[in-house]
Amino acid sequence: MRIGAPSISAEAVWNDTLDFEDGTGGLDLSSFRFDAPIWGGKTGSDVYGLELKYDWTQFDLTPGFGEVDLHGVDLSARWAHFPKDAGWLGMLKVSGGVGTDFSDFNSDAWQASVLGFWGYQTSPKFAWAIAGFASYSLGEVTAYPSIGIVWTPNEQWRVQLTPPLAIVSYKPSDDWRFGLTFLPNGGSWQVQEQAGVEQIDLSLWTLSASIERRLADKLFISLRGGVNVGGDIELRDGNEEVLLERDLDPGAFVAVGLSWEF
Repeated sequence: MRIGAPSISAEAVWNDTLDFEDGTGGLDLSSFRFDAPIWGGKTGSDVYGLELKYDWTQFDLTPGFGEVDLHGVDLSARWAHFPKDAGWLGMLKVSGGVGTDFSDFNSDAWQASVLGFWGYQTSPKFAWAIAGFASYSLGEVTAYPSIGIVWTPNEQWRVQLTPPLAIVSYKPSDDWRFGLTFLPNGGSWQVQEQAGVEQIDLSLWTLSASIERRLADKLFISLRGGVNVGGDIELRDGNEEVLLERDLDPGAFVAVGLSWEF
């Protein structure tokens, strides 16, 4: 996420099969994501705005469940304060939306999350922060704190270690960007009852390398590739009883995206 550089972006992702560790089946995924700013502004060192995100995921789990199209719609409000030199910094992002197949919508589809950090920038090259994250989905609340650092040794390199996110980026010129990223991934959805299943909860960790190239003044194309690791899939009934839980083997993925920066 580039605070202060809002963009309209779209990305398509193709995943290799995530096999069950016990060898009894597997999960095939492909997805498409679209992000667009709705409103925003900047006052001094403060940046704020509203953003809308849509995710489509083709989910195919065998055996016993089959294929379903899953959708996520999310509205986020964001504020950030970053000093030019030394000083206090902070960010707050509040999101709300739904995760569903839109075939049998109920209250289990509603989701919400809060992400924030507060810290100090000792110089334009180094900053530390205390962060917190909390989310609600499928009737469950998850929360955890973290401490992180951001180191920018020069205009080309940037290292961000803010658990659970880690990013190393390199920008040799205004036309090229390279990055290594490690972050949590997955999703949760409420679906129409199928074989007793009404809830899907997917957890993954994604390690990826990316290349971005400027095509025009504000238009960029990106290519990402990597591996999903540490995966876990749960299928539950309407009472949140687990009907199936499987650990997933690692699986490769590739993604292509376009973005228009304002």
